[in-house]
Amino acid sequence: MSKFIVPLSILLAIPLLVAGLSLDPASVASVEQNSSRHPSDLGEVRQFWPNDGNPIDVVAVAIGPNGDVFAIHRDNRGFSGDGTLIERPVIVRLDPETAEVMAEIGDGIFINPHGLSVGEDGALWVADIGLNSVIRLSQDGTLLGAFGDAYPRWMEPALRLRNVLPRLPVPMSDLTFARPTDVVPLPNGGFAVTDGYRNARLAVFDAEGALNWERNSRGSEVGSFHLLHGLAVDREGRLFVADRRNARIQVFSSDGQVLAHRLGAELGRPFGLDIGDDDCLYVVDGGDRLDTQNLTEEQASRRGLSQTILNDADLEPATRVAMSQRFVLPHDVAVGPDGTVFIADPEAGYLFAVQIEN
Repeated sequence: MSKFIVPLSILLAIPLLVAGLSLDPASVASVEQNSSRHPSDLGEVRQFWPNDGNPIDVVAVAIGPNGDVFAIHRDNRGFSGDGTLIERPVIVRLDPETAEVMAEIGDGIFINPHGLSVGEDGALWVADIGLNSVIRLSQDGTLLGAFGDAYPRWMEPALRLRNVLPRLPVPMSDLTFARPTDVVPLPNGGFAVTDGYRNARLAVFDAEGALNWERNSRGSEVGSFHLLHGLAVDREGRLFVADRRNARIQVFSSDGQVLAHRLGAELGRPFGLDIGDDDCLYVVDGGDRLDTQNLTEEQASRRGLSQTILNDADLEPATRVAMSQRFVLPHDVAVGPDGTVFIADPEAGYLFAVQIEN
């Protein structure tokens, strides 16, 4: 088994104290972070799963209501996949302390899973960029729901062309997803989707799949997106979006108003988000390797460092947690009830576990 030698990575968390931010989109709070604080030590970083010496492309991770860890992989098919259903189970339920595999589900359902969340009811939500669908499963693998209208063959080249010619009309229904990257269940029973690789859309639906509202604009302006890649929701229903190509996080109210956007050298290029029981937003930055082409000068000036971030109530870095270890492409993050941070890295081939020392 090869060892990965990777440059500096950083892990941070952002307390969700945005109560002072105006709900009026005309007065959006903007935070440009700096790098004035010094790195602090990080606890033990370990390869959590798989632990049999056979790496697999773990692409996403989530925590269940009882603290179990759920991870999803692509059977080492990579980002593009081969367009066919993965016949082996791709979702594993892991003991949070021992990494024992307690269950495996999801065989014959997915083509290219990308985002994973677990609701308070224990149901699993998966965004699949190959199926262009959002799938809801029980923990025993029973299909509970599927959302996503037909994605005809002409749609892919049409959307690629539309991203060059923004005014090109491409007919799509509310439930036409175009490479959806992440999904989260909402406190009101609905769900939100980052429809990010071909669309530039944050869409919120009710429990039956009817569209409540959407933000659907490609660009670098506040409220627009360039590759929405990760999503998290807090106790109040506020949505936190990893706007990857724009190298920032945007925050939206439960009814779609822009509350804040955060960017800067310390934030890097956000790939995945999670909110811990400590009400901190944990952000994993996958670096710049996949985002070096077709960027504006402003976008290109923001650099990723394969990192994440920790801020205080004033949205200034409270702690920079620096570590030198095996990350290659940190892609998603989830925080257990005891504060253990789990990081999915599909190119390293592992789910990592990190215990941050205060």
